[in-house]
Amino acid sequence: MSHFDNALKELFQSIGTSITQRLAGAAPREWINIEMARTRSMRADLVSWLDNDRLFQLEFQADNHATMEWRMLDYCSFLEQEYKATPIQVVLYIGNEPLTMKSHLQTEFLAFRYNLIDIRDFDAESVLNGPAAGDAILAILCGTADPVTLLRGILARLFKLEHSQRERALRLLFLISLKRKLGPIVVKEVATMGVVLDPMEDEYIREFYVRGIEEGEMRGEARGEARGEAIALARVLHNLLQAKFGHIPNWAEKKIAAATPTSIEAWTNGIATASSLESALQ
Repeated sequence: MSHFDNALKELFQSIGTSITQRLAGAAPREWINIEMARTRSMRADLVSWLDNDRLFQLEFQADNHATMEWRMLDYCSFLEQEYKATPIQVVLYIGNEPLTMKSHLQTEFLAFRYNLIDIRDFDAESVLNGPAAGDAILAILCGTADPVTLLRGILARLFKLEHSQRERALRLLFLISLKRKLGPIVVKEVATMGVVLDPMEDEYIREFYVRGIEEGEMRGEARGEARGEAIALARVLHNLLQAKFGHIPNWAEKKIAAATPTSIEAWTNGIATASSLESALQ
């Protein structure tokens, strides 16, 4: 702060002026420490220039942020100053709870709004039939009365992709489907089409399965579902072993079928370094 600014600060705070009342409409009662530090790191999810030369910001929100309108105002202020353009701002809500956030801000001297959209308001079928493969993946988050049928439609489209693209698309589908608690169904449906989602290639997927199964068993909730997930995970392990060692004998099949989720996790983690089927299932 310059010496001039310091002088103004001292003038208004220590001595006082009638200009304060003219500016604010009332005399000051108590001065707040205006030297308070406020350090924040903000990172927008997606920002782009559109074809029509408009600036666009897209935020993904998985829960109801209590002060989202203020957060978006901060973004707007920064983008406007940084790029000298008013951004089109959209918050796309992908949560499971009812949407309760505000899309506007109104105070005595401030009016601000942004676009707030619940992705469940989109018809899943129309999104599924969009021009890009990513549309099909996002369809899993949209509104539908029959998620399993929708999932099968999504998979039918993704399986038309070239192999490397398909593998990445399936992994993205799985990760996104976790938000709707459809992860196990995705793995099962993909397995029926002869493809395995290898949890070794994605630490988050592996941890999700093991954690979810163990927590479900400890709570005693949905034991049938937890067992179904365990079976799905065992199938993944089986296919990984088969891909590396070939035919899986009966003794190994029985051992996998009787294994706990913890054992399955340990065996899955050790496949890469195992030199034989026996060592992999120790």
